[in-house]
Amino acid sequence: MSRNDIRIVSPGPGSIPTLTYQVTSGAAASIKAGEPVLLTTIGTSVYAELADDGDPTIGTDFWVGIAAKDSTDTVAAAGEVEVWMPLPGVVYRAKAKSSTAADTAAEILALAQKRVPIDLTSSVFTVDTAAADGATNGLILTGTGDASRNEVDFMISVRATNLGF
Repeated sequence: MSRNDIRIVSPGPGSIPTLTYQVTSGAAASIKAGEPVLLTTIGTSVYAELADDGDPTIGTDFWVGIAAKDSTDTVAAAGEVEVWMPLPGVVYRAKAKSSTAADTAAEILALAQKRVPIDLTSSVFTVDTAAADGATNGLILTGTGDASRNEVDFMISVRATNLGF
């Protein structure tokens, strides 16, 4: 995967608290800074894992934040990942899955309040702005972004986070 696919726009990462979660072994630094992190249960233990294509789904996934640093797991040993908490009102920014869907301010503005998922194609996390608006999609587009970079801003529905279950 790649670093910093998703960034915090507001209020700024320095003012958002972080939490640390366990990550299972099996890969070296399986979660990179700037990637979305969910919770999973293995046996009776709770671990952090990298989000998948189509996440987060309200009622199924528990988004715990964006990785603040690379995780410390290795192939042979479990590790940890520090994530920025998904507090209400935090605005994130990422590239739109289709650059032509977010290359003008008017196109970005027209996406306001649309509920969509993350897309994971070719090891890059983007926002699937072409997805149908869905009540169980966990990202809420704000109608803001950077058209010159084909980026859109979004918030996470608190119902898709570990804070809302």
